[in-house]
Amino acid sequence: MNNEILDASDLVLTVDLAELPLLLKYDWQLTQQIIQGEDWATPDLKDDIRRFNTDLTYEMDWGSILSAAALETLNSYCSWDIDMNGSKVESLYTVTYNIFQPTTPVIQKYKVIKLADREMVLEYTTDLSGLDPSFSDNELVRETYSPVSKTDDFTPYRGQNPDSYIIESCNPGSYK
Repeated sequence: MNNEILDASDLVLTVDLAELPLLLKYDWQLTQQIIQGEDWATPDLKDDIRRFNTDLTYEMDWGSILSAAALETLNSYCSWDIDMNGSKVESLYTVTYNIFQPTTPVIQKYKVIKLADREMVLEYTTDLSGLDPSFSDNELVRETYSPVSKTDDFTPYRGQNPDSYIIESCNPGSYK
């Protein structure tokens, strides 16, 4: 700056932390599920733990509480992927298979609102019209997750035989 002396208080340093390492560093537990301004996250959803592995596989530990209809047991968890802009994760994709169409991948795209060391916030739209008359077929859902330290207690398909959930056509890294 033309040999001018700057006072350090005149400088602003902005640091963008790479978000992908945060996604992989922790397991993620749902804390809130906002639909039409109301939190719909029930205890059976709040004890589920999601794990994103470096090989692009995706796992779920259902925790100790299953929903009344045990809906969790209908899905096989396959993989995840992301879209990035620099160090920012813009979209997160998860791939599951379900018991009704075991050879058809179900790809869910989330808009990543926030991914930080204390919180992950995702948004997506889905058809909830069959669940409640006040819901539409294009309902916006905002989910907030807290990071959980990875532990050896993580048990995919807790209480079920994990071998029953293997989907041969699952091909991590090939979906979006």
